[in-house]
Amino acid sequence: MDLSIVTVVKNAREDLMRTAASVQEQTIRPHLEYLVIDGASTDGTCALVQELADRGTVDRWISEPDEGIYEAMNKALELARGNWILFLNSGDVFHEPRSLENLFQFALKKEETPYGCSGVYGGCVQVLPDGQRIESPPLEPRKIYTRMVCSHQSLLLKTEAARAFPFDTRYRIAADHHQLLRMIYKFEPLWPTPQIVSEVRLESYTWDQLKKGLWEKRRALWETTHNPVFYIFHGIRYAGVGIKHLLKKTVRKPQ
Repeated sequence: MDLSIVTVVKNAREDLMRTAASVQEQTIRPHLEYLVIDGASTDGTCALVQELADRGTVDRWISEPDEGIYEAMNKALELARGNWILFLNSGDVFHEPRSLENLFQFALKKEETPYGCSGVYGGCVQVLPDGQRIESPPLEPRKIYTRMVCSHQSLLLKTEAARAFPFDTRYRIAADHHQLLRMIYKFEPLWPTPQIVSEVRLESYTWDQLKKGLWEKRRALWETTHNPVFYIFHGIRYAGVGIKHLLKKTVRKPQ
């Protein structure tokens, strides 16, 4: 099996239908397994997963309680049979039917280089709660020391490499950032491509939620590198995000 596409879900029946349909329409569908990790849903999601499995849309699935999304994603790392793995959240979709095939072909090309390839990533379209769509291009790996370089929905990793850097469940918001940070710090060969891979739905958030996520990234940066220069630069980034958020809250756009 070439690829494992994983969706972690809990009580999100309608969202899962949209995501499963997107996986099913991928041109590379015959070469992938679709794995669903359900967190013991109580809204009918579990019954939907069973229905999708009966149709052949979902290849394998489990439903059991977990301690959060990153514990569920670690379960998927152990269960995945594909040589490569990508996590597509419930409610998110691939940008177009060839998105995954194009990303996989890019990975195979990079695998042939002298440096090898532990993963590749592209950009995404961020879909805001008001329906606004913002294209978010990938950043160079070195940018990981101040911000996330891609959405994990656009990140295709070798399963073996991902298992060597499992999600640290102490981080409730930024474990995906922490995983990629550790990989880049250890010089795992990760390659960006300008192609748009996924469409990611964003939820409204409070300053407290944003602050918690930034603080987790700051903590992850220090625990990984112990480098005060990186820590200072991230502090500047932290302050900039805070000011931007404050301005958005206090300044009204002219009518």
